[in-house]
Formats: sequence, structure tokens, C-alpha cells
Amino acid sequence: MGGRLALSLLSGIGPHPSWSSNLRTTMAKQTAPPAAPAAKTKLPAPKKAAAAPETATEPKTVKRRKVAFTIQVPNAHEAAVAGTFNDWQPQPLKAAKSPGSFSLTVLLPPGDYEYRFVIDGQWCNDATCPETVPNPFGEPNSLLRVA
Repeated sequence: MGGRLALSLLSGIGPHPSWSSNLRTTMAKQTAPPAAPAAKTKLPAPKKAAAAPETATEPKTVKRRKVAFTIQVPNAHEAAVAGTFNDWQPQPLKAAKSPGSFSLTVLLPPGDYEYRFVIDGQWCNDATCPETVPNPFGEPNSLLRVA
């Protein structure tokens, strides 16, 4: 929705009246014959940068962990997971071999993440998650802690 709004706002904006004259001036400057070469002057040699202290360390790469989201919902046709790790955009879970079973594995850096499942269009909690936090809609979000 935000993308459409940005496009509709931008579609009504036309070029500024001075742009075409600025473009012609710029093009004229670029196509003008080159000026005579200037006399060579000797520049001082650049100074060498000081060496980095030996105690400096490279930034550590954050190790991502595999996290499996799994839900069992008999008679469900589709399932997704949405949370703070994917900007609350429902990400489809793959149907498993057994009916009503869905799962998705994602890589997440350490941290706390809120999430909810979307089953056949209905938002619901992960009944197997022991921790929850209240959300702005008066319902709990499941809380995942990745170490």
C-alpha cells in the first residue's frame, strides 16, 4: 500500500521548468573544446597514513541460527508466519507430508522476536510458545528468543 501511495504522489509531479535549460547548459559545457593544458606544477608527495594499532580487531560477524516455525492445524489449507523478523509480512509455510502440518525454517541473528501465525487468513498465536507479549490490538504475540 505504501508503494502505491508513493507512486501516486510522484506521478503528479512534472519536471521543473528550469531543468531543460540547465540540461542544455550542462551539455554545452561538456561539448566545448578542451582548454589548453595548464603548466605542470610539482605537488608535494602525499603523507603515508599511520598504521592501525595492533589492538584493533575486525568486526565480528553475527552468527545466524536456524529457527523452525511449525504448526499443526487439521483442515487448514494454507499457513504463514509474520513477525518482527520479516516486518510483519506473512511468509508462507510449506505444507508437510502429514495433512494440516506446516513448517518453515529461517535464519535469524540472536535477539528477541515477536510473531504470529496466519492460518487460512486468520491471525493466531503459537500455542506451543510459552512466552507472549501484548500487541497494540489487545492480543498477545508469541515471543521467540534466539540465543
